[in-house]
Amino acid sequence: QSLQISGAVDEQAMVEIGKLLGARMVVVGSIVRTGRTYTLNSRFIDVQTAEVKKSQNIRGNSEDEISNMCSSLAKVISDDDISSATVSLSDAALGAVWIVQESEFTGIWRRRGESNVFDAMWFLTKEGVPADLTLVDPASEALEFMRTDNGKALGSYRGANTAGSREFQGSMDWVKQAVWRAQPFFDAPAMKLEASNPGTIWIENENDFIGVWRRVGQSNNFKATYFPTKNAVQAELTMEISEQGAVKIKRTDKKGVLGFYNGTFSASGKHVGGAADWAQNVVWSAEVFY
Repeated sequence: QSLQISGAVDEQAMVEIGKLLGARMVVVGSIVRTGRTYTLNSRFIDVQTAEVKKSQNIRGNSEDEISNMCSSLAKVISDDDISSATVSLSDAALGAVWIVQESEFTGIWRRRGESNVFDAMWFLTKEGVPADLTLVDPASEALEFMRTDNGKALGSYRGANTAGSREFQGSMDWVKQAVWRAQPFFDAPAMKLEASNPGTIWIENENDFIGVWRRVGQSNNFKATYFPTKNAVQAELTMEISEQGAVKIKRTDKKGVLGFYNGTFSASGKHVGGAADWAQNVVWSAEVFY
């Protein structure tokens, strides 16, 4: 279990609180905003010795996003050994899903559990192009993803983090002058979603289509792209979330308002689904990420 305390906090006081609560470790940090990027300078402190065992910078696009990233790392606090906590922290920083732009194509890379292997899908055809990706060294600042298509090694994606953001970019060694860029996103924490905190990105399934919905700043508006078509369908979404967990989403295309998605969140707040009112038999579901 984890407990979050906001505001001006003294590290020694947090250690004492940790002792009272029977915690093994506490995580203390401050959020710094630089332009549109927020950075949490976190420190892992051993409750018994008050020694800082690990420091980690976590970047995000908002304070809510940073907080949710910390929630995804909360299990590290209960680890028995600091070395395992360090590994868990590095692994958790990989996120749960990556949205990738590879030249003119878009891909979704889904992480397999807590491993360094990803199931990738590129929207080049109606069926999509699948592949397996293996991150060679999760602890290295220089990323290398080995790509395997149908059991055959194709080559490697190589890249690094873009300074001041959570974005990664680089090149592929099997195609000259081809570039890629990507952002990792994290599982939604088990919590009730609210209108003020509806996630950062949604991955939606709608009959034969996949939608990637990106939140615009801190608003309740999303920009949506639907695949599979080479010239993907674009739309704007405006979201309303009720206290009961119901969601109503207005979809606006080039020709105007198309209609509304209506749905309900799961108890965990990680999934949502329902129907659309502009056509019969339109069923949709989505996963929420931060």
